[in-house]
Amino acid sequence: MNLREVKIERKKKGSEPLISIGQTGWLRMNKAAIEVINGKDWQRVGLFNDADSPNNWYIGVSNEGVKVSIYRDGSLRGAGGINYFRRLSQQFGIPGIVKLSIHPQPEEIKGNRYYRLIVKK
Repeated sequence: MNLREVKIERKKKGSEPLISIGQTGWLRMNKAAIEVINGKDWQRVGLFNDADSPNNWYIGVSNEGVKVSIYRDGSLRGAGGINYFRRLSQQFGIPGIVKLSIHPQPEEIKGNRYYRLIVKK
């Protein structure tokens, strides 16, 4: 028998780029997410669904999305995402807070950048 200890890597809190959407429609992006999407200057955030692949979701700047602002802890926060919560929680069977990770490589469509979201269950 040849035993080896498996090292456990611990991530620092907030090091993974995450977006959270609550049942009441609040939306929060942590600092790591803001860095990935370069979102410090974003004023409105929209979630976009790929009509060809309904399980693919993206985030980008939107004139009609959730109004967001930088919070004291450096996160980006906003309210009014109740429709996002309802659609995502129903589609993916998530009863509580919907958590999404962000793919670092954006898709460019008509000069706009959209970042792929990965649902965390």
